[in-house]
Amino acid sequence: MLAPVAARACTGTTLRNANGLLAPGLAESPTRIPGVVNSLFADRGRIFQLFKYAVYALLTVDAFIFFSVEWSAVAHRFAGGIGPRDIIEGFASSIDTASWVILLLMFELETCVLEDRHFTSCVNWTLHGLRGFCYIFIVYAFYGYITKLLFLSGSTPLAGMSDICALVDGSWAYAVDLDEEELK
Repeated sequence: MLAPVAARACTGTTLRNANGLLAPGLAESPTRIPGVVNSLFADRGRIFQLFKYAVYALLTVDAFIFFSVEWSAVAHRFAGGIGPRDIIEGFASSIDTASWVILLLMFELETCVLEDRHFTSCVNWTLHGLRGFCYIFIVYAFYGYITKLLFLSGSTPLAGMSDICALVDGSWAYAVDLDEEELK
């Protein structure tokens, strides 16, 4: 039984065994797309790369959208200013999303961008440190979700209030769900 010598699945190189033969089930060249599209995208691998990086870009935009929404909610929730201990409660979704996006980009870096020769001791320690840092922030964000839930569960309904629109003077707010509040 012969083991593959090297594999770079993300760049389109093929798996070969020690004798230089193709690994079972792999084609010698990538499948070409016929017609006009072929001139724009040389093969399916390139289309997949473009799609993958578009998804990464959209996830990054999503992280910024979470931050902007939470920034406006923090202005209302912590009207007197947000303290360092309250940052996680105010920005739990932003911290959580950013940490997962960083982990995803690190996975891309480790599996498709860096070659084996780039993995020096310093690079390995840096990647492991950054990964651990992200895991800590994901757990920290979970704590932020819990504190936000406890804050909302501590609220009480107004007795005798049947029409929330009667409180239109701007000094009241109500929670629609865990991450959505509205001023009235």
